[in-house]
Amino acid sequence: MIRIDPTVMDRMGGGVDLRRQRTAAMAEFVADRAAPLSAPDRELLRAIYVMGQDVSDVAALLGVAPRTLRRRVKRLLARISTREYVLVQRAGERLPPTRRRVGMAMFIEGKSLRATSIELKLSLHSVRRHADAIRALVEGGR
Repeated sequence: MIRIDPTVMDRMGGGVDLRRQRTAAMAEFVADRAAPLSAPDRELLRAIYVMGQDVSDVAALLGVAPRTLRRRVKRLLARISTREYVLVQRAGERLPPTRRRVGMAMFIEGKSLRATSIELKLSLHSVRRHADAIRALVEGGR
């Protein structure tokens, strides 16, 4: 399920199709939120939303199908629009070290629970517990 931050929807005028919306508000949103992403992901969103390049043109430059790139952009937008992403991005240094590492891997980098567990050498239970704690912080901050 894709969750879009309601503040973005308010600024963008309600139920708009984010894939087709390339306004100044969207460019500002992407520029603000994309900073902690990996360089390729950050530059992809920047090229499309900040610089206004067409997805088909970027796909041709990267040598991938436009459909594949559109899906990747949609997933990236969905990830940077979550409240968990915002919490880890803005309050990450105030989180305990292990929770911060789990938050970075799962909510910023988009890794799965299992991949995070392997990368950080933590049990699945521990990773799930830290991810749930981040989600609880988000729910408590509503």
